[in-house]
Amino acid sequence: MGITPALARALRVIGRSTAPIRMSDLADQLRIARRSATSVVDELFERKLITRCDDPSDRRAVAVELSDDGQALMHELRHRRRAASTAIVATLSTADRRQLRDLLRKLDGDQGALD
Repeated sequence: MGITPALARALRVIGRSTAPIRMSDLADQLRIARRSATSVVDELFERKLITRCDDPSDRRAVAVELSDDGQALMHELRHRRRAASTAIVATLSTADRRQLRDLLRKLDGDQGALD
């Protein structure tokens, strides 16, 4: 789809935010340096996938949110990810799918173990 995994990950973080997200918060959530977040945001902005706006609580800060194109891309990415997941687990029995779901939820609840 012409987007790197790193850019897709940044789009997901931005898209999950209920309000425009500050650049510093984006960097923290992505666990990258703020300078790297600026590069990511610049790339997303050039592709017209996000918009920039002033942070209402701090005039010096910049916040970002998904543009209409960014929202459409996120919708398509979700659809493709869901289809791929369905295809991957199609050969598993119902019991195996439940076990896999439970294991993934357990891992998700213990994210520190993956760091």
